[in-house]
Amino acid sequence: MAVSTARLALTATLRDDDADVRRAAAEALERLESLASLHRLTGVLDAGDASQALRALHALGDLGGPQSLAAVVGALRSPRTELRAAAVKVLGAARQPRLLGPLTEMLDDRDLDVRVLAARALGDFRDGRLLPILLP
Repeated sequence: MAVSTARLALTATLRDDDADVRRAAAEALERLESLASLHRLTGVLDAGDASQALRALHALGDLGGPQSLAAVVGALRSPRTELRAAAVKVLGAARQPRLLGPLTEMLDDRDLDVRVLAARALGDFRDGRLLPILLP
């Protein structure tokens, strides 16, 4: 079923007599819209100009789900320094323990500014286990 067909069916179901059916349709519609937004934003990351890609990174951070943050982690490998730096900032702001690994890897980035941003982001976690990494 195409996204537009699913959207139409779910929208029609929002008028169902059963409140549970309406609630389930609303939740499914919300997930569908988030998924569609995720695909649009990751497409901009891959093909957009720098300013569009930066906006997409921040929007992905605002979505905050696992798939969105995975796309931001992917941006850490961008050849564009400004995208790597923005990705570090977005991931640091998310402050999720599962992001410690990717952020720690950025301490070895070829760009000094990215390395500094990664160190700051890791420091904001206030996790004592990071001290040996941050204070060699």
